Amino acid sequence: MKIKSTEPTIAGSLLIQFAKDRKISVKELAERTGLSYSHVVNILNGSRDITPKNEKKLCLALKLNKEEQYALKEAIFISNKDIVISTKNKRDYVLKLLYWVTVKSNTLSLSQVEKCIDIVRYGKHLEKD
Repeated sequence: MKIKSTEPTIAGSLLIQFAKDRKISVKELAERTGLSYSHVVNILNGSRDITPKNEKKLCLALKLNKEEQYALKEAIFISNKDIVISTKNKRDYVLKLLYWVTVKSNTLSLSQVEKCIDIVRYGKHLEKD
């Protein structure tokens, strides 16, 4: 399974490893998920984020166990450029946001922390800097 990639994401690398372990080609993975070949390639090389819907399709197609599913979910969270989080639980949202910002930029500015606190206290959405 050869995939052209300049810098694969953690999620893409993990999916590639799961597919290799199961001896599943990219073409077969695309067929099992119902996604186009190019869409799967773009997911694997990090050009496309993995949506929750596609995450489920990939887990089923690869027959991932609970531990592997959790590892993939965490890798997707770290890898995705856009974060899709339910805001029903604002505290959970902020913890995920803090984790994401820390992992992505390895630092938090005072204004970022204050914005996160505002989300918890008042339910305000973050504004782009």
